[in-house]
Amino acid sequence: MEAITSSIQYQRSSWQRLNRKFSTGFISTSFSSNKWIVSGHIIDILNRKIFKGIITIVNDKIEKISETLDEVQDHYILPGSIDAHIHIESSMVTPYEFAKTALKHGTIATVSDPHEIANVCGMDGIDFMIKNANNTGLKFFFGAPSCVPATSFEKCRI
Repeated sequence: MEAITSSIQYQRSSWQRLNRKFSTGFISTSFSSNKWIVSGHIIDILNRKIFKGIITIVNDKIEKISETLDEVQDHYILPGSIDAHIHIESSMVTPYEFAKTALKHGTIATVSDPHEIANVCGMDGIDFMIKNANNTGLKFFFGAPSCVPATSFEKCRI
């Protein structure tokens, strides 16, 4: 359940967008704006089972995950994926645009290697990537580029 817990810790604005998208009852806001009830078929990867469940979210953190015998929404809820090595700049879009597509497909975080942008734009490029990534619901973890400059014939001008 720990994996499920970490996957639903979105920013408040992400939940509000999600609530508007699933106004059919997938998410209930009947208690307060700080409490969310999510029901569906929960995929428990660690225990290799799927069960009908209810997730209670308070102040953007999961408070409780419980099995239920009651009817639930016909949705499957599973932990988000973390892409452990990616070069965002290879996608030819900004981190903000990358996040819009990645989140739709279940990726909630990336470990990003910005060596391509570092080779082309230096620290200004890395600063841009970090600042642009801060405006998304996706968690970006940027590593220090391992191959800057790209060859031994170049000199780093930092």
